[in-house]
Amino acid sequence: MPFSSVATISRKVSIKVAVNPLSQIKSIVKTSTISVRNNFSYPLTLYVHDIETDAKITEYSDPPVAIEKLAESLYLMTWKIRVGSFETKEIRVDSIPKEDLPLRVGIYYIVNGKENKPIKEGQLWKLEVNKGDKITLCLKFENGLPRVFNGLTYEKSPISVLVSMPFPDDILELEEANVPQSQLMTNSWILTVYDEAWLNATFKVKSLGAWGEVNLDPISISYSIIQQANPALDQQILESHQLSETLSALASTAASLEKGVQGISSALSAMSVELKTPLPENANREVEYELSKVLEQYSKALSKAASSLAAMSNEAKNSLNLLTDVILTIDPSLISNPTPELEQLMMQLTMLSVQLKIASDQLSATSVGLKELSTGVEALENTTSDLSKRLMQMTSQLNVLSDELGALAEQASLVGKGINALETTLTALSNTYSSREALLASQKSLFTFQLQYYTTSRAWGTFKRYIEKLPVGYRLTNCSGWRISKIEVKNDKKCTILWLLIRSKNGRISGIEFENQPENLTSTYVKLLGNGSAMVVPIFSAVSGELEHPILGKFSVDIKADSSEDIEVRTLSVCGDKYIHEEEQKITYSISLEVPILSRKVQIEIPSFEEEKKTKNLFAEYFIVAVIATALIAFAIRWRPRKRIEDRDLAEIEKELEILEKNLSRQ
Repeated sequence: MPFSSVATISRKVSIKVAVNPLSQIKSIVKTSTISVRNNFSYPLTLYVHDIETDAKITEYSDPPVAIEKLAESLYLMTWKIRVGSFETKEIRVDSIPKEDLPLRVGIYYIVNGKENKPIKEGQLWKLEVNKGDKITLCLKFENGLPRVFNGLTYEKSPISVLVSMPFPDDILELEEANVPQSQLMTNSWILTVYDEAWLNATFKVKSLGAWGEVNLDPISISYSIIQQANPALDQQILESHQLSETLSALASTAASLEKGVQGISSALSAMSVELKTPLPENANREVEYELSKVLEQYSKALSKAASSLAAMSNEAKNSLNLLTDVILTIDPSLISNPTPELEQLMMQLTMLSVQLKIASDQLSATSVGLKELSTGVEALENTTSDLSKRLMQMTSQLNVLSDELGALAEQASLVGKGINALETTLTALSNTYSSREALLASQKSLFTFQLQYYTTSRAWGTFKRYIEKLPVGYRLTNCSGWRISKIEVKNDKKCTILWLLIRSKNGRISGIEFENQPENLTSTYVKLLGNGSAMVVPIFSAVSGELEHPILGKFSVDIKADSSEDIEVRTLSVCGDKYIHEEEQKITYSISLEVPILSRKVQIEIPSFEEEKKTKNLFAEYFIVAVIATALIAFAIRWRPRKRIEDRDLAEIEKELEILEKNLSRQ
C-alpha cells in the first residue's frame, strides 16, 4: 500500500456450491465483497464503483446509487459510502453465476466392494451400512475449463484441489486412499486436476451410534484456478535461447568447415590426376627444372591443406568445448547424462575433430614425400644418361603418391559429407530449442495474462461520483457491414483497461479477426453478450495507444448494423483516485458435498392404506368440485347475452365441456 493512500479498496469473490449425495447441484451463490478501509483519522465519504460480469445479481447489502446495465450479465454499479476513521466498510453483492463451473464433482459409494446408492427418506438421504463394513467414497473431479490459445498451441490450466473429509475417527476410521494425505489437516488430500482425477478413500465403520445411524458433516472441497508462478520458467526460456543461439553458430561453423574440406578434396583429386601424367622419356635439364618446381608447388599446397585441416580439427574441438561450456552453464547433469540428441552431437564433433587431424597428418606426410622428390630431381645431373632413367623410376613413386592423394581426396569428401550431416543435426537442434523457447515464452505470456485477468480488481474508488471515460478512436469502414479496426485510446492517467466493450443497439457482432487468429472465441476470453449485440475483448493493460489482445495481438471487429450511429465503442477501465489504493482481487471456489446418513436400516417409503384411501377421497372431492365448476361455466355461457366469440362459436365450447365431463367421469 502506498504511503499516500488515504483509503484501500479490496475485492474478494467467492463462489459456493452445494451438492447433494447424488452429485446434483442444490445451489450456487457468487458473492463479491468489496472492503473499503479508511487509513486516516478522519471520516471519508467516497464513491465505490464495481463491474460485475457473468452473473445474475440477486441481492445487495447496500443499494447502489447508480446501476448501468452495459450488456447481458454485465453491470457497472456505484455506491456512495461513508467510512469512519480507521474503520472498514463492506459492500456485498450476491449473484448467480452464468458461466459453467470450472470443476465438476461426482461421488460414488462402494460398500464391502459393491456399489451402493443412497435412498431418500422424506427430505433425508440415507446409505445402508453396518458396523464393521468398509465404505469407499469415490470422488471424480473433471476440469471444466476451456483449452486456451497461448499464441502457438492450446492448453488447459490445471486446477489445484483441496479435499477434506471431516469424519470422526470413532465413527469412520480411514484405512487407505489412492492419493497421499495432506499435512494440512486430518483426512485431507491435495490433487492437481488436468483433465480428470479420482480420489478413492476407504473407511471402516466403527460405530453407528446408539440409534443405529449417524449424521456426517459434508465433504469440503476448495480449489483455485489461478496457477502458481513457475520461478524456473524464465531460466528455461533463457537456457533454450542460449542453446539455440550456440547450436546455430556451430551450424554456421560446420557449413564453413564443409566448404573448406570439399575444396581441399577437389584440389587433392585434381593433384592426383596431375601426378599420374607420364614423364617424358627424353628428359633434359629444362624438364628436370619444371618437374622439380611442380613437385615443390604440390608439396607446398599439400602442406597448406594439411595446416587447414589441422585448423579445422581444432575448430571442431573448440566447437565441442563451446557446446560443453554452454551445457555446463545450463545443466551440468547433461554432461554425465546427456539426451540422445546431445550425445549424438558431441560424438559427431569428437569424430570430426579426429578425422580432420588424421587427414592433416596424412597430407603432411605426402607433402614431405613430394618435397623429397622435388629435391631429388633438382640434384640430378643433366650431362649423364642417368637422368632419364631416374625420372622413369620416379614415375612409379609419383603414381603411388597420386593414389595416396586420391584416397585422401575421397577421405576428405567423406569427411565433408559427415560435416554436412553434422550441420543438419546442429540446425535441427537449434530449431528445436528455438521452438521450445517460443513455446515457453507463449506459456509465460498466457500465465501473465491469466494472473492479471483473475487478480486485477474490478472495484475502485473516487472522491467524485463521475466515472472517467477514456477517449477512444478507431477506423470505421463499410463493406457489406461495418468493420472497426485500429482501435486507439488516450490513457494519460494510466488507468487499467479491463475490457473493450463494443455493442450495437439494433445490430449484432458478426465476427472478430485477430493478428494471431485462434480457432474459436472460447479459447481467447472474448465474450459475446446479449445474443451477439455486444462483445467484450480483454485488454488488462494500462496502455495508451492502439489496443491489443494480450495474447492474440491487434484485432478488428465486424458488425451488421443499419447505421454507424448504432455502434458504441468504449473501455471498461479502473480509473481510481490516486489517493485510493486498489489491492489485488482474490477468488475462491468451494463445494460443500453432502454425505448421506449412515443407517443400519433403510426403508423405501411406501404409502399406507389409510394414506392411499385419503388420497382417493381427496380425488373424489376434487372430481365433484370440477364437475360443479364445469356445470356453472356451461350455464353462464348458455344464458349470457350473445356476443361475438373470436375463432370459435358457443357450440364448439359446449362440445368441449361435454368431452371434459366424460373424461372426468371415467376417472
